[in-house]
Amino acid sequence: DADLPDGGRVLDLGSGKGAALLALAQAHAIDGIGVDGMEAFVSHANQRSRSLDLHHRIRFVCEDVLDVVQEASGASVDLVMMLALGPVLGELSESITLLRRCVRPGGYILVDDAYLAEGIDPADERFEGCLPHAETLQALTSSGDEIVAERAYEDAAYHAWCREMTGKITARAVSLARRMPELGEAVLAFAKRQREETELLTGPVVGALWLLRRSAD
Repeated sequence: DADLPDGGRVLDLGSGKGAALLALAQAHAIDGIGVDGMEAFVSHANQRSRSLDLHHRIRFVCEDVLDVVQEASGASVDLVMMLALGPVLGELSESITLLRRCVRPGGYILVDDAYLAEGIDPADERFEGCLPHAETLQALTSSGDEIVAERAYEDAAYHAWCREMTGKITARAVSLARRMPELGEAVLAFAKRQREETELLTGPVVGALWLLRRSAD
C-alpha cells in the first residue's frame, strides 16, 4: 500500500537483526538505514546485508532510537518503520508525533502495536498503556495523518506461530541456563516474559500493524 519510489529512503528504528528492512530492500529499490541499540544485532544485520549484496543500499548503525528521533530534522525519509513499538517513545500519540518528524509530508509511518480485544476492561492494570481499538485509531491519527492500511494478528495461524516461537524460546533458554548457570536466571526470566506477552496477544490483546500516510500539514 505504500507507494515507495525507486531510491526511496527508509528508516527502520529498532531494526534488530535487520530482517524487515532487508526483506523490503529485496522487494523494492529503496535505500535504507536500520538503527538498533544492540551492537551484536547491528553486526549481524550488516553481515546479512553484505551476503545479500544489498550493502550499497542498506546499512545498519548502533544508536539509541530515541536520540535519532529527537534529533531528526528536515523530515526527509519516505518511510519510517518502528515494529514492536511499545512505550519506547512514550504513549502512542506521542510516539507518532515523534516518528512523523522523520518523514516527509505524504510519506509513510509503519508501526506494530496492539489494542484491547472487544469487551476487555481498559482499567485492568494488566493492560496498562493498551487502548481499545477505537481509541487506538484516534491516537494514531491525532496528528492528522491518514491510516492507509491495518492488519490485525488474530487468526488461528498467527496464534499457532506465537506458541511455536514461545516454545522455541523457552527451550533455548533452558538449554542456555544448563550450559551457563551464571546466565540462568536472566535467560529464564526473559523466556517467562515472552510467554506472558504471547498469552496476552493470543487472548485479551490484539497485535496489529498500521500504515499511516503523513499529512501535508
